[in-house]
Amino acid sequence: MEDTHGDVHKSAFKPQRARVALVGLIIIGIGTLIIQPSSTPIVKAQTTTVSTYNTNSPHWSHINIADFGTNLRALQPGAIQQAGYEWYASHVDSLTVGMNTFSYPDSTSTQAATMKSLNPTINTVGSDIDLFMCEHFGCWKTNATNTNQNNLPEEYYLHFSQNTHIDFFNHDHVTPVGSVDIPGCPDTGPVTAACRVQLFEYGEDTAWLPNTKSTAWRTWYADNLLSNMAVTGSVSNPIDTVFFDGHGMSGFSGAMYVGSALENRITTGGGIREYGGKAPRDFSVDPYHGDTLAQADALDTEWSSDVTSWLAYLRSRLAAVGKNIRINTGTTIYEPLIFQEVLAANGVLPEYFNSAYGFAFGATQYTPFLHSVRQVTAAGGTVDLYFRPCADKPADLATFFYTSPGNYDTAVNRFRMWNLAGYYMAKESTNESGKVYFDPTFCFDYTSTTPAQDLEAQWLKAYEHDVGQPVGEPSVIQEGKVTCPSNGHTDPSDAYHIYSRQYSKALILLRTRDALYCETYGDPTIVNVPLSSSMVMLEADGTYSAPMTSVPIRNGEAVIMVPAPDTTAPGAIHDLQTK
Repeated sequence: MEDTHGDVHKSAFKPQRARVALVGLIIIGIGTLIIQPSSTPIVKAQTTTVSTYNTNSPHWSHINIADFGTNLRALQPGAIQQAGYEWYASHVDSLTVGMNTFSYPDSTSTQAATMKSLNPTINTVGSDIDLFMCEHFGCWKTNATNTNQNNLPEEYYLHFSQNTHIDFFNHDHVTPVGSVDIPGCPDTGPVTAACRVQLFEYGEDTAWLPNTKSTAWRTWYADNLLSNMAVTGSVSNPIDTVFFDGHGMSGFSGAMYVGSALENRITTGGGIREYGGKAPRDFSVDPYHGDTLAQADALDTEWSSDVTSWLAYLRSRLAAVGKNIRINTGTTIYEPLIFQEVLAANGVLPEYFNSAYGFAFGATQYTPFLHSVRQVTAAGGTVDLYFRPCADKPADLATFFYTSPGNYDTAVNRFRMWNLAGYYMAKESTNESGKVYFDPTFCFDYTSTTPAQDLEAQWLKAYEHDVGQPVGEPSVIQEGKVTCPSNGHTDPSDAYHIYSRQYSKALILLRTRDALYCETYGDPTIVNVPLSSSMVMLEADGTYSAPMTSVPIRNGEAVIMVPAPDTTAPGAIHDLQTK
């Protein structure tokens, strides 16, 4: 794929092709793809040491851990649920909890208060939606009517200025689910509820759109949100952070899924009164903006500017009482219209990105991603590296994505260790006030009677290994042309890229996917990275490999290397279960 990410990104993470001076690493044979018939079996040498554990957050000095706590509140109340709460409190530094919101009302949740009692310094996160107002609670059309947002002053909504016909489709973009004819309210007449902009969101429910430029709406939303973040019903339920879903596509058309192959297909009309009668463009025709605004139309840019202004206003309101925002950008964090929202909110969750699978276009996505993360943390913002394995289970993804376990004992652990290395690549520098969270996104069945055991089975001892603190920024330290072995495809732009970042106690090496269509991830793709001295690889279970002077890295693989230890004095693995 052609690199469209511009010099602004390349200047921050400039590929280094020769004589790279890195602590503990000498690069030789740059650009050479070394094919080996099979990898050398990893022989475990000894267990690894971990950093000091703290009862309260942050639990470890080298890593910040966040999780959505999927199904945690759905566990059987009593001892079973309490066991799940206690496990999270002793492992996680930021957790999504129940909160009474506009879209997902829960007036009985006391989860935040419970988590604070178990871990007073844990960051509690509540979820809501700010860019559309579903007609039914939970954004599910069979639920009760959303009484919080269906009868507000008309100034709070957007309205069509002309008669408009829309065909609705499910989230598969294939199955039709209905249509609607909405009368227009021209500029010369009054606005009425009948002409509100109505779209189909998440493929599950129709929704009205708020007028984010309205001062009255902003004040109303912020006042209610702040109240809901402090008290749920009549119970104190302190929420530190609000997470806003639905910011994952650029401009109005992208964010609202308007297009000939998307959920909302406008066949006539579409002009929006509050935006001078401008109609949404067909996002299906040009879904990706890259690093240019050339494809964004006037409605996209004007609407995004209003959303950015709204987030800046809400951020100031929340900051005044010590609270903050994260918005879900999906894989579009570095697109200009989205990134201005990220900077305004000063917090982001780039869903799907933190895995080799997520970076489908390899280095052409990974370099601008790292650049964007650095801008956020330098400004004191928060980045949550969430991937959603509860929606796409690690075992399923790993066996689909990887053809071999590579340097690890299982494909699942290879998948998870890439995520961990990806966190260390993106982690905030020591001179930055922002924070990056590693998000393993644990999952278990809500019917489980043994949640702590289920969660412990997903916990890698490698998470506890003390890599120290970063002493430099990531850079591409080895790259070369590659022929995709799975289909014999050769293209001048095809290349592997190996990123490196030095920590005070470890060296992180990460290889992105070589190309979207390269689907071989096993031994035929091995590139040997020589090391300047004997080092060992950190394995998922917290043990070390045998010492090596070079490490094989496959397509979409990452490793964490540490100096070869003194094997006469093996360290003990810290066991949280004894806490």
